[in-house]
This record gives sequence, structure tokens and C-alpha cells, in this order.
Amino acid sequence: MSSDLAVLAQRSDTGPGAKSMLRKFYEKVTATTASAKTHALATGHAVRQGGEALVVGGALGALHAELATGLDVKKVPIDAAVAAGAMVAGIAFANEDVSKDLLNAGSAAAAVYAFRKSHDWMAQKKLSQGQIPGSTAAKASSGKATMKGESWANGGYNNPGYVAGGAFGADTDEDPIIQAARLL
Repeated sequence: MSSDLAVLAQRSDTGPGAKSMLRKFYEKVTATTASAKTHALATGHAVRQGGEALVVGGALGALHAELATGLDVKKVPIDAAVAAGAMVAGIAFANEDVSKDLLNAGSAAAAVYAFRKSHDWMAQKKLSQGQIPGSTAAKASSGKATMKGESWANGGYNNPGYVAGGAFGADTDEDPIIQAARLL
């Protein structure tokens, strides 16, 4: 009987070095399943990391808008402090599940800090060359207009009634809203 199997194996393409069609199909299905599992896992990680970045970025953005000095409190950048603290904590708790979350939060805060500081540097560079920076925030910080002041709401630096330094019609005691209405 065993000799009959050996003869069949020699005659067919399913010998010791060849794979049967069923075996090839099985391997293809299991490889696809493993690939799908890997992609599903990567999708879960991407959603989790993206969510953490949105939470950290949103919280820092809200603080930036709420605090009178923005994210720089007493010359300490809050976003950089959060980045450093979260990364150190992530490293300290490397064996814990929360480690990856802390490292992600630190990376997001570091990205916010890098964005803010590179934005400020580039805006200052453009201003020193007599150019107007492209971003609204840069225009606001340039003295050409202020986001919190009346001048931005009333037309900012493009408004002919705008007076440098943030005062709208500083040479008169007229209400800025009435003055802006006259410019329409």
C-alpha cells in the first residue's frame, strides 16, 4: 500500500517538492486572513493615536485661546512642558499599557509646540523684511490687526480707517462700530 502511494506521488505533480491545489488555496486564505488582521490592528492604532492627538491639540488650542498670554505662561511654553512631561512619563511607565498613550500625547504636544514656534519665527522673519505673513494669527501678531481687538473685527489692516497699534480711529472719540459702518 505504501508503495502505491509512493508511485502515485512520483506520477503526480504533488510530489515532495510540489503543493496540491488544496494546500495552495489554504495558504492563500490564511495569508489573506493574517494580512486583514494586521490591517485591522493598524487601523485601530491609527484611530486611537489620531484621537489622542485631537484631544491634546484641542486642549492646547483651547488653553491658547483662553489664557491671556497664550501657551507661554511666565516664559514657560505649556505645550513643550506637556510634551516633555508626557514623554518622560511614557518612558518611566514603559511596561504599562498607558505608556503608548503618554508617548502619543507627548508627540502631539511637541508637534503643537514646533508648529507655534516655527510659525512665530517665520512670521517674524517676514515682518522684518516688510512683508505681511500669510496666516491670520501672524497678521494679528504683527500689529497690523488683532484677533481679540476691535480692529480685526472691523476689517483689520486692509481697512483704511485702521490705525497701527490696534486703535481704530485713535484720533477721535467716536465709537469704532460707527466708524466702521461709515467705511462700508
